[in-house]
Amino acid sequence: MGTKRVGLARTQALIEGLKRELAMGGTAMTGVERIVEAKTASFTIAAADSGKVFTNRGDGDAMTITLPDPDGSTYKGVEFFTVNYVAQQINLTTATADTLVSVGDVTADTLRSAATGQWMRCFCDGTSWYAEPTTDGGTYTLVS
Repeated sequence: MGTKRVGLARTQALIEGLKRELAMGGTAMTGVERIVEAKTASFTIAAADSGKVFTNRGDGDAMTITLPDPDGSTYKGVEFFTVNYVAQQINLTTATADTLVSVGDVTADTLRSAATGQWMRCFCDGTSWYAEPTTDGGTYTLVS
């Protein structure tokens, strides 16, 4: 190992130039589990909730999951799932009007599911929230 010193500016340039992507090349990941949380009251999604599955197990009435303002960076890439364990409404609603995209509506405010076994996948692209309900024949209500 040499004794050549590298200046701060050069070190910073090297760090900034690093790739931040990890090429998996078809690698299968094992031992990765989703966090499943049973909720019994309304709540607001946080960036740290990404990857979680929320159920209404143990809930005795309707529950609202509020989607925060998709501010461009904080929630970009956040994804979560909801599952109706009991036949109570789960209302997926936005804090900012017209930022929910689902079921052919690009300016929705709320997507509601109520039948046992229904589930939704929801994610944010930094501009809008997207809700993808299951196509199990269940009834979903879209409120604009």
